[in-house]
Amino acid sequence: MPSVFITGASGYLGSAITRELVGAGYSVTGLTRSQAGAAIVAANGGVPVRGSTDDLALVAQHASAADATIHTAFDHSWRDVPAACASDRATIGAIGQALEGTGKTFLVSSVATLGALHPTFTEADEGGPGSANPRFFSERVAESFAAKGTRPVIVRIAPLVHGPDLADSSFFLTLLRRAKDAGFAATVGGGQSRWASVHVSDVASLFRAALEKPGVEGQFERYHAVGDNGLRTKDIVGAIAAGLGVPTKDLVGDEAVKHYGILGKLIALDNPVENAATVRQTGWAPTQPNVLEALRAGQYFDQL
Repeated sequence: MPSVFITGASGYLGSAITRELVGAGYSVTGLTRSQAGAAIVAANGGVPVRGSTDDLALVAQHASAADATIHTAFDHSWRDVPAACASDRATIGAIGQALEGTGKTFLVSSVATLGALHPTFTEADEGGPGSANPRFFSERVAESFAAKGTRPVIVRIAPLVHGPDLADSSFFLTLLRRAKDAGFAATVGGGQSRWASVHVSDVASLFRAALEKPGVEGQFERYHAVGDNGLRTKDIVGAIAAGLGVPTKDLVGDEAVKHYGILGKLIALDNPVENAATVRQTGWAPTQPNVLEALRAGQYFDQL
């Protein structure tokens, strides 16, 4: 039975990936900070390990012992983004060093851009200075280990992830909660920006497809966990308004930040994302309804 070590295994993505892999016959060891998190990992069929990604020796030890490693842990609190990204790079570096020369697969979760430097963001595109996504630098750290006998695989995940039991930190749940609390659903700058979305079950199935795909020595890979390439935010907000029975309202500038917090700046960024290369190279394809279909079917409002 192949073994996989997952950081952030009790989180929204980590839980879905754990269930997917356990269901496919993998043995999963999952890193989690708390006792409550350990219970979640165990309920999903994994073996919990209590600890933090800041404990680099612990992370390296379990990555070395597994046949493959999946890194999904990240501080999504937005309290200190530079510090969260620095911690992320340190964890990736420790795992990469532990896997040097082994040929083992190392999958790293990232974000499908949040403000691309390209008209439509593809798997071949890179970020960097000027991008709204500082996690691109984590990608560079992971990819550097391709030349050191490791198989790094970057999985960039659509900004709007939806599915059962939405994560408290998710942008999508923020949209829903703010509409309910404020009594209106808000677009920003006319709502013409496009945001890609994906169902959490489709994310999990892509991680498994990428894990099982043979790698090429000395090369890294990038895949996009994207269910739809980009829906207009005004359509998403309109579906939320209809589901809650509230009006829509357009906000600009400081109004948007006051209403949404940091999301008020991000939601106005146009963010179409392609997944054609991912589908072609892995054989994966999303099978779940997109976020508009789910909202129009009345899903997710019971989670508020």
